[in-house]
Amino acid sequence: MKPYRDKTMSTAFSNVNGEWKYMVRLAIRIREGRYTPVVEQEYRKKFTGIYKRLLEDPMNELYTERDGHKQKAS
Repeated sequence: MKPYRDKTMSTAFSNVNGEWKYMVRLAIRIREGRYTPVVEQEYRKKFTGIYKRLLEDPMNELYTERDGHKQKAS
């Protein structure tokens, strides 16, 4: 994450980035089947809007996103 000169901007970006990383990790755990069906159903309700794609993207993209590595351009 690149720090911004504006402290408010840095804080806002950090919060958004943290939320995204949390949702990526949660999507990975859901898709790996680590939860009971009841708990999984409750967590799946959080995946609306921009987060919805995390339950549909290929797993290797989620692992890359989680680990913070950029994919090499082909």
